[in-house]
Amino acid sequence: MLPGLIAGKYQRTQCELHVARLLKNSAANWIQASARHINAASQVITLNTGQQISFDTLSIDIGSAMNKLELNKRIPGAAEHGLCIRPIDDFATQWPAVLARLRQKPQSVVVVGAGASGVEIILAVAKALALSQTKAGLTLIAGTRGLLHNYSPMAKRLAGEVLQRAGVQVIDQHCVGLTSHTLSLHGGLRLKCDLAILATGGHAPTLLAPSGLSLNDYGYIRVNEYGQSHSHPNVFAVGDVSASTPYPHPKSGVYAVRAGPPLLRNLLASANRHSLVAFKPPKRTLNLLNLSNGSALAIWGSWAACSRLFWWWKNVIDKGFIAKQVQRIAQKEMPKPAQKVSTS
Repeated sequence: MLPGLIAGKYQRTQCELHVARLLKNSAANWIQASARHINAASQVITLNTGQQISFDTLSIDIGSAMNKLELNKRIPGAAEHGLCIRPIDDFATQWPAVLARLRQKPQSVVVVGAGASGVEIILAVAKALALSQTKAGLTLIAGTRGLLHNYSPMAKRLAGEVLQRAGVQVIDQHCVGLTSHTLSLHGGLRLKCDLAILATGGHAPTLLAPSGLSLNDYGYIRVNEYGQSHSHPNVFAVGDVSASTPYPHPKSGVYAVRAGPPLLRNLLASANRHSLVAFKPPKRTLNLLNLSNGSALAIWGSWAACSRLFWWWKNVIDKGFIAKQVQRIAQKEMPKPAQKVSTS
């Protein structure tokens, strides 16, 4: 829902869930802290508060991150001068002030990374500026692999047409440097850049490297068909933080959501020493990209199409998910009926 937030379609409160309230009256303990170290061998997690938590079974579902040190190696100056889309909470906090600055005078906005996120974000920025009749130069840096490199030619063509109509220039070169007002490309070209939004894809969270867990070449947790770590079967992982060995697939929220129910079943089965159930992700998934023009781009394998109906569908799915969780919170916080006391 981040593109909708950027474009002004959603308020931040419509995109957030209060996890502590969602867990109220449940058997779970909510701890407002971050994990800083995992010792898989001793089965201990150390938090940023210094507190240590022992575990018998662990589920790691923290997604991927944007490692500024790694990013700075590829794009010198990125950590200091770029605005990362992750953590999303940090981006959402900074966006209102960034947008206010963009509206004060004409600016040059560049989004680095032309995957699904990059395309959605540059179009959302274009919409946000159009609503206030603010002129800006809009550029999408796609790298040598080009626009939507993981998707079909039909999807690339349709996305390219939408970007062109929105006034977005797409450049198929790599960004190799960033300063406060300049972006450098591999071919030697330099672009004026007042705001660089970095949507270059995620990195493996840094706390995994010293954890003792078996990781793939990119630092993600290697898991089997049950979502178990190859090296520590009492550790589970799904979503972007994991790398499925039997069923490799792209990192996408669609796969992460579908892995949730099988993960729950296997966590309960593991705790009760029951047989685990294998999860085989689908070979293809439906992807809906918000184009911020009242329509969405639907992609299914080699097929793709743009339609207002697809935007309506995506909006219903996203808002419906949030509404379902909000309803659960309301049910948990609903006052319990007073018990009748017998006087006989």
